[in-house]
Amino acid sequence: MKTFSFSKLQNLILSTALLTCSLCAPLTAADSLGTKVNDIISTCPWVGLIAKEVTSGPVTISKLNIDDEGRMVFCKPNEKIEGTLRYKIDSSKLDSWDLHHIVVGLRKDEAQSCITHSLGVWDKKGKASFSFVAPSEKGIYEVCFGYYEVALCSDAVREWKNNPPSHSSTIGVLIVE
Repeated sequence: MKTFSFSKLQNLILSTALLTCSLCAPLTAADSLGTKVNDIISTCPWVGLIAKEVTSGPVTISKLNIDDEGRMVFCKPNEKIEGTLRYKIDSSKLDSWDLHHIVVGLRKDEAQSCITHSLGVWDKKGKASFSFVAPSEKGIYEVCFGYYEVALCSDAVREWKNNPPSHSSTIGVLIVE
């Protein structure tokens, strides 16, 4: 495995992301510089590499660690990937008191792992582990999370296909070499 200075890589990615996203995100003259930067970062697909904490809807994910490499990992095709993360659910932002599930997977691919489920009555936080097999094709894949209100984890994993997470749910990157 190759090792890189994460802070240098993070600065390079942030600069590239800001430049790329600024070309795609029209901004009004009335926006402050801070608002513009936050808007650009939140719409950028690599937000998971920049932000140490990612919030989407009622769920906040932090402290992602994939294969003890942080938020970005290089791997071989079909290699087993393991990771941990911290999650926090704000019950005041939930649509119902039904069962809800947090799922982790690769964006534009199938969901990989249901990491937690609970009733939407109270706030919840904790640490979760997940694992999956890297894709067989080389490429760059976004590690994302999704939140689904369904009865079973297997239903949440299936729901991922019908309602995949957006770029704003990207928490890390998997690079298959």
